[in-house]
Amino acid sequence: MNIATILGLILGVAALVVGYLMEGGALASLFAPTALIIVFGGTIATTLVSYPLNAVLKLPKLALLTVISPKHRTEEIIALFLKLSDLARRDGLLALETEAQNIEDPFIQKGVNLVIDGTDSEVVEEILMNDIASMEERHRVNYKVFESMGGYAPTMGVLGTVMGMVVVLSNLAEPEHLGHSIAVAFLATLYGVGSANLIYLPLASKLKLQSEHEAMERRMIVQGILAIQRGDNPAIVGEQLTSFLSSAQAKRRRDADLPQAA
Repeated sequence: MNIATILGLILGVAALVVGYLMEGGALASLFAPTALIIVFGGTIATTLVSYPLNAVLKLPKLALLTVISPKHRTEEIIALFLKLSDLARRDGLLALETEAQNIEDPFIQKGVNLVIDGTDSEVVEEILMNDIASMEERHRVNYKVFESMGGYAPTMGVLGTVMGMVVVLSNLAEPEHLGHSIAVAFLATLYGVGSANLIYLPLASKLKLQSEHEAMERRMIVQGILAIQRGDNPAIVGEQLTSFLSSAQAKRRRDADLPQAA
């Protein structure tokens, strides 16, 4: 579980609420059903206008992805390609056919099968890079939905506040109710700005980072597949793939002294 997402949401809401209470505010006064309807209902409505229905329906699942820690497979990928490159150099590319059937990752399996079939290296790279580009585009739509909601929500909040002030100004004959009415009106802006900066935009950033990491892993896989096709020495393959790691990860990998084929 990605504790940072949950911790960040809790700390963000807690900071606002505690700060409000320290100023003498009452917790119950932060709840305004009309403002909630205007801001959250309006945000969802504008998102539906902007994006296909299936993109909006995926929002709960996408939000859950930011809570579930993505599996970082970089070292696992390096170990796999060390094994595959050693096998290919010893027994030839056709020897990879049995290993390919045992690979769970369909992207790696596809690349290895292209190599086994004798596909030209430029074609292999083009096919796999096109797959990566398609994946990045799908992911872009996912996090762009949250980014758009982060733009719509504050606007809906301002709209709710303006509507509330219209009601206030139309009831100036009842001054004893003005304070409460104005407070409720401004809660719409609070909901809009708060939801955008505590929920929508942070979730978009987290999804974007996860997408970039997955794309990096896939580019790493492409380089591994091309290296196998060229018949590179396993030690060279390991160094090529290690270049995708951060300096700390690379140092940790070398310190661990992962087995490398001669």
